[in-house]
This record gives sequence, C-alpha cells and structure tokens, in this order.
Amino acid sequence: MESYFQAAMSRFLREQQISMPNLAVRALPNPGTRDFEMKSAGSDALKRLQWEYDPGDLDLPTAAPAAVATAAVGSSESALIQRVRISAISDLKEFTGKDQDEDRARAWISKVKSSFMRDQASDEEECLTLADLLSGPAKNWYRQLPRSARNKWTELLRSFQIQYCGFGVSVARQYYQARKRSDESALEYLHRLNVAGLRARLKVKDGGTKERKEHVDHFIETLGDPELADRLTLLRLSDADDLEEVLWP
Repeated sequence: MESYFQAAMSRFLREQQISMPNLAVRALPNPGTRDFEMKSAGSDALKRLQWEYDPGDLDLPTAAPAAVATAAVGSSESALIQRVRISAISDLKEFTGKDQDEDRARAWISKVKSSFMRDQASDEEECLTLADLLSGPAKNWYRQLPRSARNKWTELLRSFQIQYCGFGVSVARQYYQARKRSDESALEYLHRLNVAGLRARLKVKDGGTKERKEHVDHFIETLGDPELADRLTLLRLSDADDLEEVLWP
C-alpha cells in the first residue's frame, strides 16, 4: 500500500513538472508586448479624445495663433502702406522756383497734394514733406515764413500758391508775366502763351490788327532767344497764325 502511494505521488510530481512551464508562459505574457498594447491603446484613446474635443470647435487653443496671424497681417499691411507712401513721395522732384513758371508750379503742387491724399498723410507730415522737397530759392522763401504758416498745411499751401502759382493774381497779369521755359521749344511756348491770352480774355487770335500784332510782339519780347527774336522781328509778322507757320519745324 505504501509503495502504491509513493508511486502515485511520484507520478503526480512528474505531471506537475511538465505542466508548470506551460502555466508560466500563459501566466506571464511578454512585458514588452503588454507595454506596446498599453501604448497603442493610449494613443488610440488620445486620438479619440482629440477628435471628440476639437480645439477648432471650442476656440480655446487657437486664439493665440489667430492673434499671431492677425498681428502678422497687420504688420504686413502697415509695411505695405509705408512702402506705398515712400514710393509716392520718391516720385516727386524737388522744387526750386528758379524759373518762376506758374504753370509748372501749379502742376508740381498738384502732384504733391495727390500724393498726400493717397498716403492719407497727417497735417504735420504734409508740412514736413513739403519743406523737404523745397530747395534753392524756394527753400529760402520757406525759411522766412512765420512759424504758424510752416506748421499748418492749409496756410503753408496758400502761401506757396500765392508765391509761385499766381494765386490771387489776375489772369491778365499771368499772361503778361509769362516767359519761355528752358525745356520747351519756341512753338510750345507760343501755344502756352495763346492759352494764357485766351484765359485773360484777350483777342489774341480773332481781334483787330493791333491786338493780334501786340500778341506777336509780346511773344518775341519774352522769348529769351535774342537771335531768333531778331529774325522774327525782321519778318514783320502780323498775327499768331503767321508766327506759328514760321516756327513750325
């Protein structure tokens, strides 16, 4: 009986030795695999969480990037405005006032005013910019202006127009003060003088013999070319039409 019990116990122990490794394998799965599964599960859960709570829907985390984008756009627009302003001013030439040409002065100040309107310049910017654009005699004229006129755009503009554009001066005076510019031909000056005479309501084209001859004489006297003036005088031209035929190239 005892021998039978020992044999049964030995058989039981052998069976336990055979089955224990299998139990160990089943009971202790690979830690790395479990970690991987946990990480995968965590990653999937995080993705679901991000999908369920979209920051774009809540407007929470995106506020700062939006502000940065707005600031970037604002800075870009400001830089663009500044470049436009610099470009508009850089297109303007300096004004010296040496030739005392009212037509040219009016055209120049008109461009200046248009640039200021495009740039939406302030009163102070307009005054400072005009001062920077003046040179030579015009700069000296500016320096003698009272401080109130130099610091207020409307007064500075009016002072300039009175000094250089014939503002407040009769159109007749503008006609009689006209002079040929250095950069225009004699024919171009005649056309400009004809227009000035018509503005002054002078009968430079359809008046009597005396009026038409006076217009020709005025042209010759203000031509600024002694040699050409002598030749025209010898021709004894009677009106602007005859004068134009002679000057036509």
